[in-house]
Amino acid sequence: MKTPLRWLSRWVESIAMSILDFTPVIPIVVPDVNLQSRQALAVAAREAFQRQLTQEGRGVISMRLPKSDLFLITRLASSFEDLRSGDTCLVDATGTLMQGHPGLELPPETRYHLKSYMVRTDIHAIAHLHPSHASAYARQGKVFDLATETARRVIKEVLSVQCSECISRFCGLCSCRTDIRASYAGVNVLLLKEGGMVTLGTSLEDALNLAELAEETARESFGNSDDLRN
Repeated sequence: MKTPLRWLSRWVESIAMSILDFTPVIPIVVPDVNLQSRQALAVAAREAFQRQLTQEGRGVISMRLPKSDLFLITRLASSFEDLRSGDTCLVDATGTLMQGHPGLELPPETRYHLKSYMVRTDIHAIAHLHPSHASAYARQGKVFDLATETARRVIKEVLSVQCSECISRFCGLCSCRTDIRASYAGVNVLLLKEGGMVTLGTSLEDALNLAELAEETARESFGNSDDLRN
């Protein structure tokens, strides 16, 4: 017959072993390693609105993530006025949505943004904006004069193309038959006849600064030209 003391000892031992065998399930929260980049993209979008580089808050901005084949782009139908980090989409080079809040949709511009990054390895940000004066030139298929020394030094050249597909076809003919084979090299400001202006920059700040300078130059050219006012 077991003595009460020995029985108690084994009972305590069994309880101790049960505690040691128990492995609590702790939920692991995977941090968004691209959160800082998402926030930077959201700030750039709101800044574009504050600089009056886009009408009614419309536009698409994207960025290449460092040391990866991933990209961030603003979601479909986003408003730059109050865009937040949750309004950005993480995509791979094929355009597959890798990460984003439920319900997010990619803008149709995603395709040409990604193809442009593939062709232009020197750029890390693309801004498709709708500033009023540059857009006026774009709609008529014309380019504005680079009247200042700063514009000539920084912008160098403005290219007018028929559609966004032309931008990602830096070498060769686009389906709309715009041939830009001879003039694509080094061009970072493009006017789309189908709508808006696209700037290609080495960073988000560079793309926005280029857009602001282009719009200022277009405004000055607009004031000195009769082509668009007649």
